[in-house]
Amino acid sequence: MSTSTKSRFASIVGWTAIVLFAVIYAVELLPHHGRPATLRWIEDSFGRGGLIAVNILIVVAFLALLPYRRQTKGTWKSKGVLSPSSSR
Repeated sequence: MSTSTKSRFASIVGWTAIVLFAVIYAVELLPHHGRPATLRWIEDSFGRGGLIAVNILIVVAFLALLPYRRQTKGTWKSKGVLSPSSSR
C-alpha cells in the first residue's frame, strides 16, 4: 500500500468517525432523564461488548488523524494574554 493510499485511507476513516461521533452523540444535547439515550441504544443493539468496541473505534479513528494535523509552530496569530509574544 503506497503512502498516498495509506494517507487517504486514514483520512477517510478519521472523517467518518468524526461524522459518526457527531451524529450519534448529537442526541445527547437534548434534555432527557436516566442513562444517555445513545449509550442505551448502542448497548441494546450491540451489547456491552459492542458499546466498548464502538467507543474504541471512535478513539482509534481520532488518533489516526493526528499525524495529518496542520503544524502550528510559527503560525501563532493570537496576541492575547496567553500568547508567547505577550510581555506582561
